[in-house]
Amino acid sequence: MNLINSKQDLEIAKKQIKVMASTTNFKVFYEAWENYLIRIERSWERAERILRDRKGIQQWIKPYKALRKKDPLLKYLKQARNAETHAVTNTIDINPKIVVKDKLGRPFTVRDTKTRMEKGTLNIDIDTGHDALFLYETKVIPSVPQFTKIINRGKRFDPPLSHLDNDIENIHPVDAAKSGLMFYQTFLTDAEEKYF
Repeated sequence: MNLINSKQDLEIAKKQIKVMASTTNFKVFYEAWENYLIRIERSWERAERILRDRKGIQQWIKPYKALRKKDPLLKYLKQARNAETHAVTNTIDINPKIVVKDKLGRPFTVRDTKTRMEKGTLNIDIDTGHDALFLYETKVIPSVPQFTKIINRGKRFDPPLSHLDNDIENIHPVDAAKSGLMFYQTFLTDAEEKYF
């Protein structure tokens, strides 16, 4: 037995990171994110299963297990996988912003706004009072995916603020995925050197 299947899972996870980094479609991004989470966790589980009967494995693997439990990024990735797999909650979201302005740049006053969804389309009614002659245009400002708070089995997991004692507040999910992948690749490399 060797760690080939675990390595293949990490290769697929690496490809999912490339998809996330290159797409502007949030649906495609999210699918790649879910696939990434599943692959890194499966890689760990497969390796752990293969290594479990090796001499001294419990002592050797202990620091890796401790990091997965204590490191905020690694813990978040594991819980994100659990949340996604069990359809508990979304782990990434975007906050789109919409700009409304007069085409000629004239200032106007907004008295009230109302929003409603109709067949998947967001409709916004803006009451500007007497500004009926203005020509309005709207523009959606692209936003970046960001981590959400996860609640899994009644326990809350906030987005990670550090990884391996380094500050990563507001880290982009692609960068977080790269850091997570590096941890699992290092784990497999170390395991292979020690046991194969």
